[in-house]
Amino acid sequence: MRLFPRTSLFAACATLLALGLAGPAALSASASPTPEKTVAKHAKKKNRGATVNQVKVPVLPAALRAAGGMQPDKPQPYAKLTSVGTRDYGMVGVTWRKRTGNAQTKVWVRTQTNHRWSRWTRLDVDDDGNGGTRWGTEGLWIGHADGVSAVVKTVGGRAPRDIRIVLVNPGAGPAVAKLPSTLKHGTVTGATGARGSSVSFASATSLTGALAADPATATAKKKSPASASSPYYTAQPTIITRAQWGAQANKPCDSPQVSSRTLGVVIHHTAGSNSYTAAQSAAIMRATQAYHMNGRGWCDIGYNYLVDRYGQIFEGRNGGVDQMVRGAHAGNFDVNTYAAGISMMGNFQVAKPPAALRKAVIRLVGWRLGTFYLSPRGKYKLDGHTFNRIEGHRDVYLSGLRPATSTDCPGKYAYAWLNGKYGLRYQVARYLAHYNTPPKRKMLALGTAVTGAVYMGEYRTAGGRKVIMDNGEILSKPGLGPARWVTGAIRTKYDAAGAEGSVFGFPTADATTTGTVTTQTFEHGSIAFDSATGVYTTNPVV
Repeated sequence: MRLFPRTSLFAACATLLALGLAGPAALSASASPTPEKTVAKHAKKKNRGATVNQVKVPVLPAALRAAGGMQPDKPQPYAKLTSVGTRDYGMVGVTWRKRTGNAQTKVWVRTQTNHRWSRWTRLDVDDDGNGGTRWGTEGLWIGHADGVSAVVKTVGGRAPRDIRIVLVNPGAGPAVAKLPSTLKHGTVTGATGARGSSVSFASATSLTGALAADPATATAKKKSPASASSPYYTAQPTIITRAQWGAQANKPCDSPQVSSRTLGVVIHHTAGSNSYTAAQSAAIMRATQAYHMNGRGWCDIGYNYLVDRYGQIFEGRNGGVDQMVRGAHAGNFDVNTYAAGISMMGNFQVAKPPAALRKAVIRLVGWRLGTFYLSPRGKYKLDGHTFNRIEGHRDVYLSGLRPATSTDCPGKYAYAWLNGKYGLRYQVARYLAHYNTPPKRKMLALGTAVTGAVYMGEYRTAGGRKVIMDNGEILSKPGLGPARWVTGAIRTKYDAAGAEGSVFGFPTADATTTGTVTTQTFEHGSIAFDSATGVYTTNPVV
């Protein structure tokens, strides 16, 4: 997000003054205003408390465009429209017909609150690379406003068509309790594993070493590659669920909705206000989802997770917080499929990410990468291009992969933290330095040639631990010896019975094969399969 530039040349322009109170001075129309009935037909799409209003932006006549009627340093809206829908709104964005406009499309907005107009703010154009019905900008969180003005410009190529300004009132959602004063205790706020597993959390000291390496508080001790306080297991941090922040039901998303593996994470910022309260964060979530669904035509909110400046982590796109749910955040379908999108609430082009936010992001990224057994300093290849496991949104474009979005996201101060010598990657590596669980040791012993990639990261369940791989499952439980591998026909029967929650319990040994019969023992019985006959023998009988 940037302030309106002092010098710039553009070939085509469109502009709007809309909603609520008039601007600082009444504007005479140099073209016929958009008829009220045209405006109204786009109004009042509801989102469980959120109200979305869409207003068409009239395009300047060709003569004015050719004459340079819009000066870059003095954007002068040429038409005035009366209020439609709700007077008060919290988020604004601009959209246009899909496959019109180009990479040179530029958008600025200013907003009015209590008769006072803001400065012009540049909105990043955001191509989802993932379907949807309309292209457009990121949504900008204002908080409360009752007037808006927008300028849309482009150079060459196809000009944007059917331009609309989208205004979202988030409404009143369910109450979300304030996060406890310390993030280190990881108290649950309703999150569960996709397979119904219980969720457990890291110790109170688990972030101390990682945060000691924070550039804002670091000392010479940060040169140590490991931290004595990094946890044995990086458990899922506190996550505020969709039900708690008031999400609307998502629409069916295109396949694949869940990827077979996780390759990394992409860090974003929302580019909105940095001065919201902790209580407003749920409203930002509702407004963002409403803008993505009702303004952009996406099936759901684009990000997998969002983190506010107070350290609250919110569940984003529906499908399970512990799976690789394909999002709409990176501007490229394949990156969206294999990398989780984590968006920091705020504009970190103009301000540094606060300590509470950084702390929460370390825990969130550490959990995602740690439980999928991925190195935060590692790299991966996708479509012939190389990415860091922890990447910024802009890096997707800079990699050369196309399509992708040219953007400053997540902002220069976020990039200073992300790419710094002792920045985010280093801090997550310290957080994961002592991750050493029985399932991870078993996976390393077997090798990915046997197990395949991690499908669902390691989690605690029924008194033990489990990780789901492409080719099987690794389970362990205290008192039963090392972790065990369950695969093939035995896995099929075991899962059908209810896996570790069934009458069989946890495996006590790996499977053995004698002739055509494969047998595996469990806490409370056994499963045998004869490959020659296709017959199972179980004890107890199921």
